[in-house]
Amino acid sequence: TALLLDRLDQAARELRAAAELAPDSELVHINLGVLLHRRRRFDDARHEFQRVVQGGTGAADAYHNLAQSYLEQHRYEEAAVSAEQAVGANPESAAARVNLGAALFHLKRFDAARDHLEQALREPDLLALGQHNLGLVYAVSGRLDPAIEAFEEAIRLEPEVTEHRLAMGYAYHISGQLREAYRCWNELVLDHRTARICYHLGLCEYGLQRFELAAEWLNEALNLDPGLAQAHFPLGSAYAALDKPELAVRHWEQGLDGEPESPELLSNLGLAYYRLGRIGEALSLLRRAYFVRPDDPSFCNNLALAYARAERYDRAAEFFECAVDLTPNSVIARCNLGLAQYLAGQVDSALEQWTQASHVDRTYYLRRQRDDLKNTFDDVELRALAVDWQARALPQRPLTAGFVHRFLSEIPELPWQLLATEEMSRGGEDLTSWRTASYAVEVRRE
Repeated sequence: TALLLDRLDQAARELRAAAELAPDSELVHINLGVLLHRRRRFDDARHEFQRVVQGGTGAADAYHNLAQSYLEQHRYEEAAVSAEQAVGANPESAAARVNLGAALFHLKRFDAARDHLEQALREPDLLALGQHNLGLVYAVSGRLDPAIEAFEEAIRLEPEVTEHRLAMGYAYHISGQLREAYRCWNELVLDHRTARICYHLGLCEYGLQRFELAAEWLNEALNLDPGLAQAHFPLGSAYAALDKPELAVRHWEQGLDGEPESPELLSNLGLAYYRLGRIGEALSLLRRAYFVRPDDPSFCNNLALAYARAERYDRAAEFFECAVDLTPNSVIARCNLGLAQYLAGQVDSALEQWTQASHVDRTYYLRRQRDDLKNTFDDVELRALAVDWQARALPQRPLTAGFVHRFLSEIPELPWQLLATEEMSRGGEDLTSWRTASYAVEVRRE
């Protein structure tokens, strides 16, 4: 590798000397740009390509190379612009259409990407690459059968290229056929034990809920390529599922170094800090996740939970209210909002939320997954306060313990509902029994 880099640097020096002797030579600037691109000096490479664009006649090649440079850096908007200019300068260029299709694919403009990639299939030398990219477009569009056909054709044309089989596994993976994906990737790893293949096998094992195996494959991927930053997020998730929070936090922290604005990483790491009692750090990360994706009710809810744990109930109520606005039929969201409002001293508002929650279509809640319950208050002391609230608020309101019992039965899994029901069964409508329930929570906690 060092010898190759030395040769590339020597070639670049010679081309720079040639450019000084023939500053108008488009071929020299194109070749120099390609060499600089291979050395990953993308800005310098684009400078050379831009000089050709300004000259005129070699614009098609220059735009093509500009597009490839932007694609390499994941700058897909700019890649699409340059690729469109390359196609405009030479509509018959299959390579330019492959670049344009790839850029449009990453911009989620799948129909346009498919059109250009299908046109690129006319070029025999690019047929396998065109089939590969076309398969990706079909896969993310939810059309599994034509995606698999395209990848199989790419494999037939280039059986030695592992990327085609890797992508076919990806198509199976995103369509939910995890066992087929595992078969594709497991066949590859027997002969090509690369970091990317191990990474994808780890993802597949995680999807199959085989978390020990997922952790093994993802660790293997990082051993083979320590710079594979995207492996840290699923590895942290696997450790979280294995109830190893310290390892989960460590890998999410490393993943966040590579993707500092990833809302999923910010949220997962924030929740991990929350569960470890590191509330200040949790609030910082959960705020960042919320501001990246404010229209996601789970991010509103997570931030509200952290504020509640920090006893900043007014702020907790504010973000629980955001969650209610986004999911107005969620009993749990209104339950949390009412509790936070009560703890913030907003008793009337709290009663209003609980009253509205009691009128929500019960079948809506019953259709939800039990996993939604992870977003309820999970602090025992807060549950105790909730029961205590019933005891103190109800005697002054035109409500009965029976009403509260009916409302709480909407969420039968909550421990404080079960405790209250036990006390009610012994005390009937006697509200003093609700006060006893508050202390029962404390006793059980201890």
